[in-house]
Amino acid sequence: MSTTWTPERSAEIRGSVDRRQQLADGAAAVRDGTDRTSQRVAERDPDLAEPALPAQYRGEVAVPGRAVVQAREQIDGDQVLRYIYTFLKRFAVWGSEAEIVACALWIAQTYARDGDGFPVWQYCTRLAILGPSGSGKSWKARLVGKLSHSPEILVTPSKAAFTDLCAENSTVIITEADEQFGSPGKSRDILAVINASYEPDRTAPRKQGGKVARVRVFTHVVLDGIDDVLKSKNRPDLRAMMSRCIEVPARIAPEGYRPPRFDAQARAIAAQLAQRAAAWMTQEVADGMADDVPVVPGHLGNRPFALWEPLFTVALRADQGDPDGPWSRACAQACEVLEAGQGLTQPTEDEESELDRQMAAWGGE
Repeated sequence: MSTTWTPERSAEIRGSVDRRQQLADGAAAVRDGTDRTSQRVAERDPDLAEPALPAQYRGEVAVPGRAVVQAREQIDGDQVLRYIYTFLKRFAVWGSEAEIVACALWIAQTYARDGDGFPVWQYCTRLAILGPSGSGKSWKARLVGKLSHSPEILVTPSKAAFTDLCAENSTVIITEADEQFGSPGKSRDILAVINASYEPDRTAPRKQGGKVARVRVFTHVVLDGIDDVLKSKNRPDLRAMMSRCIEVPARIAPEGYRPPRFDAQARAIAAQLAQRAAAWMTQEVADGMADDVPVVPGHLGNRPFALWEPLFTVALRADQGDPDGPWSRACAQACEVLEAGQGLTQPTEDEESELDRQMAAWGGE
């Protein structure tokens, strides 16, 4: 799925002459930062040391809100997702492959942005990582955030803070959401804005220079919290928020488990993966991904259908348009498992999935 870019088309995307010059100036900064990141990663992990954004695909492409870059070859989306999958699997304990697949696809879709920096999707799918105390739900939310588009952790949610992050096109991670939204009266305003930000063309007022400005609120959100609280039958306001989320169950790690250190090397690799995902999604958006109509299970209700459509679209692109490709099949299985509210048993070494075996060929777990 490739598009030949003409100077006229590039000019259309970038806008005015002044804007083109601004983006070109930014490109140099992106290239410099990418080169330094790639060098650090290459020194520590040769398997993840491919050239980053400027060397990934051929043609002139506008990266929304960042820069116009020159590149040499198209990005392999299948490889990008496999790296993300392995990274998630390495640094957290998951109850099933379905959970990792859903998170990997969700991460990628946060980078599909229009020229103004907003998501290209009809709705902004949220991710909710829920479980009992001590299940690592907050860490998983942060881990997903580290790989997502422009992540910002909102420790003390407020309407003003959330609106500001929407204005910055951030992926907002609201950690310990059960504590933050425990009191119905205190959380009413922020919940209203969070729920509104699920749909495009919704705005929230914000004071700017003594005047009231209408800020567009359309952004991705990651939640983590105790499931019994966030899914309380006595809280319709929370049910509205949760209905906009794909729910990922968090489970307590086996006794004696010690997670790998998330050190400078891990952070450098996370930055590299984020750059790859951004470049891949920019490539696919330029190729018309926003107009794709993926095959989503027809038995889903309207809201679950809307939640999963971006993930199925990303999977289809990774499979180069093959609806029977491995990522499309994995996405369909993840959808069935998570929508049914049940997890798969942890595979034994002899029962590794085809995806796990393929990852082993390039250094995955």
